[in-house]
Amino acid sequence: MMHKYKPELGIYLAEQALKMKYSDTREKQQQRTELKNFCELNSENHNMFVQYLRLQKIEINHIIIDTVLQSLPEEKRLFIEYKYKNNETFMKISMKLSVSTAQLNIWNKSVMEEIQDFMFYRITRHDTFCRKKIINMIEIMSKIILPFEENNLKQFVDTHWLKAVIYWREQYWKLLNVINDYLVQKNESVHNMVIATKLEHPNDSVTELADLCYVSPSIVSRHVTKFIHEVKPYLNE
Repeated sequence: MMHKYKPELGIYLAEQALKMKYSDTREKQQQRTELKNFCELNSENHNMFVQYLRLQKIEINHIIIDTVLQSLPEEKRLFIEYKYKNNETFMKISMKLSVSTAQLNIWNKSVMEEIQDFMFYRITRHDTFCRKKIINMIEIMSKIILPFEENNLKQFVDTHWLKAVIYWREQYWKLLNVINDYLVQKNESVHNMVIATKLEHPNDSVTELADLCYVSPSIVSRHVTKFIHEVKPYLNE
């Protein structure tokens, strides 16, 4: 793992990032962009570079939030918008979605965990079939790495941390290549068909995938398990 953190801290950071995303405005975005560009031009100054990284992190957190929300089923996405954008109570949301408050609490915890994993640059088995999330993760990590490589500013950061970010970006590239191969070779075997179908419908249940592939649910489960084992070296968990 690149980071060791207390679960409560990770959840807190995820919630703060989500609230900041929903409270953002175009005016704030414009101000941040102008300040970030100025700091980047003067990045040889330590304080300027620290400010640049802080502003970059806000920008990255927004991308993370958008990525996670886009990967959610519609009901979960609506729940997050009602709770964090509209500041509605669990009881009101429960009535709107016809979902128990206990279930909403479970959803809230799971979404916050997804966001916290992304914020700590972790792709886990939960994300394995979310191709867009993997692509965005690689782009985010490249954004982080680029200033250090282009401007030779490695003295401003923990070199072990930077090496870890570079290492895991390469692992995620390998994972993406494996995924792309399955999509291209979908019709070459039952295994490829099941995995490619899961990649195309990441939120579908085993039963739904079985119907799409014209195989039994047990066959789907077996092939999915086999695939997870295959890509395990590329997952940060």
